[in-house]
Amino acid sequence: MEKLNKKIILTGLIVIFFFLVILAVLFTLPGNRKQVNQFDNCQVLDDSCKDQSCKYLFLCNETEFSDCEVYDCGNEYKMRILDKEGNIKEKTRPKPDQTKVQEMINKCKGAVEVLDKKECENGKAVANVKIETFGECIVNGFTMKIDGKNRIARFEKEGDIYNLSVRQCGEISDIKAIGEGGVEIREIEISVTNIENQEIIDMYRDKHYLP
Repeated sequence: MEKLNKKIILTGLIVIFFFLVILAVLFTLPGNRKQVNQFDNCQVLDDSCKDQSCKYLFLCNETEFSDCEVYDCGNEYKMRILDKEGNIKEKTRPKPDQTKVQEMINKCKGAVEVLDKKECENGKAVANVKIETFGECIVNGFTMKIDGKNRIARFEKEGDIYNLSVRQCGEISDIKAIGEGGVEIREIEISVTNIENQEIIDMYRDKHYLP
């Protein structure tokens, strides 16, 4: 009788063990695993950031994308980006130090000088530009309007010249460069009468571009 009780207890323990193993396997299957939402406890800054009307566009900073959500998550920004193929990418960027931000703004002040532009070349709108800034500013991207609509431009650098292109033909206007930290560098016409910012005109004089 004692041996029978031991067998019953052992069998029961084995059944319980296998039951727990099965539960553990089922719980870890992809369909049953609890998804961690990294955007919990974040504040929405912009739920559709995709053109220059959005001041957080530099955080999305993809060559081409369909839409971008921007979140404030305490010490960092988080972005959910929808690309042209319908895929979703999630990115994180630490918030910059405000002193460093001001330093970036100061050194990235400047202008975009348009050297040449063609409304249609091999199915693309293209432009060649030069960037002049007060300090050493890294250029992260470009936008330009094609027939009045903002487009993100692809770019290649050759020496101090940037070659821009958008896969669409049309009238080119309002070319802008995006410097470090999202600092916007605007297109200007290099003439005394058309430069509103005295600092810019002084810079061009110092570099011997103006009389």
